[in-house]
Amino acid sequence: MTFINKLHATPQNYSDFTVPLNIQASDISIVIPVRNNQEGLDLFLTEFFNNQNPHIYPKEIIIVDNNSRRPITIDQHFQGNNISIRLLKCSKNDVASARNVGINYAKGDWILFTDSHCLPSESFIEGYLNSINGSIGYAGNVKAWGNDLLSKFYDGQERFIPLTMIEECQISRPESLITANALIWKKALQQIGGFKETIRIPEGADLDLAFRLFQIGQLSYCWQSTVYPNHNKEIPEFIQRFINDQNSKLMVSNLYDI
Repeated sequence: MTFINKLHATPQNYSDFTVPLNIQASDISIVIPVRNNQEGLDLFLTEFFNNQNPHIYPKEIIIVDNNSRRPITIDQHFQGNNISIRLLKCSKNDVASARNVGINYAKGDWILFTDSHCLPSESFIEGYLNSINGSIGYAGNVKAWGNDLLSKFYDGQERFIPLTMIEECQISRPESLITANALIWKKALQQIGGFKETIRIPEGADLDLAFRLFQIGQLSYCWQSTVYPNHNKEIPEFIQRFINDQNSKLMVSNLYDI
């Protein structure tokens, strides 16, 4: 039994919710929080313009500088590609707040979340366009970058993939959304009030968001959309991810007194 199942999250029916059954790339705003990672952001944008078809460019790319020591900048050569790239500021030191800034300023009906340490694949956007099924949120595919031992372990253990919950109708659903690659309907985010900024652990904010989204609609996998985290894969980071995963579940359980 997955964590969300244990919390007995059962979607409610909202008569004012008519979830789109198809979307266009122009309905999507990409939101990327960045803190002290100018190099990672530049790599993301370089890869994005190298492998994305201009016919499926999103409405915009929103970069949120999450209180970086040296202010994040957008190099001029990334501009003028028939897509709006906006740089916003968030003075708080947590990624949940930065993502909420992006949500509030986004012009698209759908928010595609990723991180500055990720590299988009060719299917990053197109995979979602081919997977819309009436859900309010979609968990994209996240595969480790490289062939080192830690990368192979991450992929072998599916550390970047939300656990699967099986419903009575035998449909597989993700128990959470990992915001390294997740598409969420903006109206649903507004309905639940966005990310909970009191949760400072990113994994905890993701899990809490999914728990609240499950109260109003369904989540689905989107295996077709892939990003590659380009982490500095060191042992301390590896251990911290496991600690964060466990602390996140305890935090959400305590938050809702379950």
